[in-house]
Amino acid sequence: MNKAKVNEVFTPRRANVNQAMYIERPQHERDLKRAIAGSLHPILCGESGSGKSWLYKHVAQVEGWKLFYANAANAARYNSLATVIALAVRDDDEREVVEFSQELGAEAKVLGFGGSGKAGRKYEVKKRETLLQAFKAARAKAGKNAAIVAVDNLEAIFSKPPLMEELGNIILLLDDPEYATHEIRLLIVGVPSDIIEYY
Repeated sequence: MNKAKVNEVFTPRRANVNQAMYIERPQHERDLKRAIAGSLHPILCGESGSGKSWLYKHVAQVEGWKLFYANAANAARYNSLATVIALAVRDDDEREVVEFSQELGAEAKVLGFGGSGKAGRKYEVKKRETLLQAFKAARAKAGKNAAIVAVDNLEAIFSKPPLMEELGNIILLLDDPEYATHEIRLLIVGVPSDIIEYY
């Protein structure tokens, strides 16, 4: 009889759900499904290692939701939650051109002296509104399925007022007709038990 290695069975920190180890939580799963089907953006709280991420990933897989994972820990690095959401939606092979430069080589002869010079030209390509474009892309990728942006590890920005304010603004923007048309549901996941009181 071959025994499984402990790191094959006990994998609480693995990004993907280990279905062999996943513990069904019917009430929580039903609550999450109802919350996503509703008109508000759910907040999923729990202590570190309690299985929050596996819960929503498992339900998303069962329900056929298109899930985009936006790690709030990266928001502090980029100083922008909108950028992290855009990166979560974008495929690796998708690139957004912001600007490009062109360098021109020129041979010049001035008063009999030979010489060369380089002239530079810079073109800026207008950058479309990051968040709106991300939601549009998320809707296209989700098709008719629910499109969920999971902002996980909220505790990473909980003590950073500008980023928390940005999250609040994103939640408000989702009610704006231009944004609401894409039907994106935000799922906020984190350790702090007073998230609801914050908002």
